Formats: sequence, structure tokens, C-alpha cells
Amino acid sequence: KIRLMSCDATVETDDELDPAEVDRSYKFELGGGGGTSFCPVFERLADEHEGPSVLIYFTDLMGTFPEEPPRYPVIWVATTALEAPFGQVIRYADLRSGRDADDSGGRGHGRRRPR
Repeated sequence: KIRLMSCDATVETDDELDPAEVDRSYKFELGGGGGTSFCPVFERLADEHEGPSVLIYFTDLMGTFPEEPPRYPVIWVATTALEAPFGQVIRYADLRSGRDADDSGGRGHGRRRPR
């Protein structure tokens, strides 16, 4: 299954989808905007018995990160050149251009953004 969430200071949307049943008519509504904290998504997933096999987070990387990385892999698809304190960072521009993410320098082990 695929789970789609949108988050700013709180989780605004949380939808579970069966990929076999989703068609082009599905509309994902983005909620919130501004005041980003990545923590609510990680907190919600931590409250569940079984976490995801991977979390793919689309973001500009401007926000508050959890103090500790989760036990599952995190891939940050970033629209900026900022780094994340854990996980792998892939540049959205590289995905659109077809460049290999390993060539982009986005390894995700950079500095933690100030709070």
C-alpha cells in the first residue's frame, strides 16, 4: 500500500491507497503551508505498531527535524540545495532531468538546520 501525508506544523492529510486501485482521477489535496515541522509525520508513524518500509518525503528541507532518525530508511526529495540531518537527499531537479541521484552530491549527511 501507499500512504500519502501532507504536513506543516501538523499532519493535515493522511490517505492510504492501494496502487492497483488508483487511477488518474485521484486527487491528493495538500493542506497547510508554512511553519514546517517534519516531526508530526515521524511521530505519527512512531505511534504505529509497524513502521513503513521506506518514507519518501517531498520537501524544500526548510523546517524542524526530529532529534533522532527513525528505524526505517528516509529519502528526502528536495527542491532546494539544503541537506537533511539523516537519510538520503535526492534533488527534485535531478529527477526531472534524469541525472543519477548519486551524481548530485545529495547524500543527506549534512548539517542540521537551525531551529
